[in-house]
Amino acid sequence: MNNADTRTMVTQLWTANFLNIRRATEVARTQARTRLDIGFELLDITFTMAGEFHPYAVDCLSHLSRSSFFAIHVWTLALPEPMATMIGQLNASQVFVRGQNENSARKNVAWNTRKPWFDVLIDTTTGFDAASGHWYWALLLFQIAEDSLSSTRSGATIIRTTERYGTAPDLALRSPQGIIRSDRPKTG
Repeated sequence: MNNADTRTMVTQLWTANFLNIRRATEVARTQARTRLDIGFELLDITFTMAGEFHPYAVDCLSHLSRSSFFAIHVWTLALPEPMATMIGQLNASQVFVRGQNENSARKNVAWNTRKPWFDVLIDTTTGFDAASGHWYWALLLFQIAEDSLSSTRSGATIIRTTERYGTAPDLALRSPQGIIRSDRPKTG
């Protein structure tokens, strides 16, 4: 993938609202919020079945963890012992979560107070495929969201005017084509 293709892909993913990042950013701005709550799965999303990090997972999560514009929360089916081990690996990689299967800062009071509220969920149920390199694209989209939350610029303007969104990735990655195809089945 060359630099022009990368910028095109980032633009398409932002426009298609991959992982709800664009919409969550826009809603936060209209509500005068400057933080997005991010939930993410550990099993087969952050870690491979062999217990290794997926490519770009640590890069993305450590970026989110360091930024005041994001609060990250583990949302996982992992049993307590493996979850503690994986949380330890995250901490050793400078990734610090604010909650495990909870978001005490924002409760879903409209439906069920036990269900945490997340603006973005990184999980297979949202179409995330870590093995295909989706962590790379998520990192770029979260950087755009951060730039947008810290300014008055839209994500589309940021993509067009910022060089880093036109730089090809180090690894050969598959694009999340299912997200941007126009022949997706209509729902509703």
